[in-house]
Amino acid sequence: MSQSTEKITKIPEKIGQYKVLEKIGEGGMGIVFKALHPSEKKTVAIKVLKRNLAPNSDAIQRFHREIQMSQAMEHPNVLPILDVGEDQECHYYVMPFIEGKNLEEILSKEKLTIHLSCHIAFQVALALSHAHKKGIIHRDIKPSNIIITEQQVYVADFGLARPEWAARLTITGALLGTPAYMSPEQALGLPYVDHRADIYSLGVVLYEMLTGKIPFRASNISHLVEQILHENPLPPKVLNPQVTESLNSIVLKALSKRPQDRYSSIEEMAEQLRRYLSGLPVLLKTKKQPYWQKCKAALLPLCVFFLSMIFTIALFSTFQGKKQHPKGFPFFSHEGPNTFSYIVSSPSQYLIKNPLEIFAEKPEKKN
Repeated sequence: MSQSTEKITKIPEKIGQYKVLEKIGEGGMGIVFKALHPSEKKTVAIKVLKRNLAPNSDAIQRFHREIQMSQAMEHPNVLPILDVGEDQECHYYVMPFIEGKNLEEILSKEKLTIHLSCHIAFQVALALSHAHKKGIIHRDIKPSNIIITEQQVYVADFGLARPEWAARLTITGALLGTPAYMSPEQALGLPYVDHRADIYSLGVVLYEMLTGKIPFRASNISHLVEQILHENPLPPKVLNPQVTESLNSIVLKALSKRPQDRYSSIEEMAEQLRRYLSGLPVLLKTKKQPYWQKCKAALLPLCVFFLSMIFTIALFSTFQGKKQHPKGFPFFSHEGPNTFSYIVSSPSQYLIKNPLEIFAEKPEKKN
């Protein structure tokens, strides 16, 4: 075993002032230890940046961004940061120790009920709603970042999270996030990703909880990205007949390829999940028709009516005019209480600003 590997796997006795008890988890960037607070005698969880990543300034920046994002939020479904420190070039932060498992572990061993799946997704949506209101996009929602206890659901690991304005600075072509849970815009590496990417990722997680499968699976990243961009997922109700039509529609709307076709906000998705859990009808919101289209639809029959009347009157007058005045420029004049005829006039008299003026003006009687 190499010295560098020993540094990564060896469990330290202390981190800062905290006495380390055991290693409880490991991810791409960090290792999580169960530890004891010396004075308060309470158990905490400490996430440490891997030593092999410590010289990497980008890794350190991302690690501290995770700290900043988490500290900006105070919500029952978000794990709070209790302490931050650096000990002998070891960057770490401290969280409450939670007796629970992440959703990835749970899904690998058991199948969740539909009600529990929706309840978990609802609580994740509440956490994301709080983050989005703070202008923070998680960008890496997946089962391993969702911790489940007997009474609560927590969203963890804001390592890829960014303020929404800063998301514009993402390098084009960079894939950030876990591929299977990425939104199409993330898979494309677009320079701007907004809160609707989190809606898509939550849709993938809910799909997996309901069916036991992820929407898209491939042997390599390029094929997976191709599927995410161009293929439609199999509806959840096909894989699980117990999924109702309304719940099926919630998932598929969240998984829409185009961000504008998804829920406009995570609150909207949370509300539909709440309605489903409460036994209320799910509102399948249709696209709003632009105001000008509504006006056009309302005025079209009226315009057709008036144009038809004008055409009929003009046709009738032309027929009468041929008998009485073969020459002259057509214009309406009044010969009697119910008779129209032609008069010879200049073309300017024929220009009518408003067709309704024909019927509004009282014709003058001839002497």
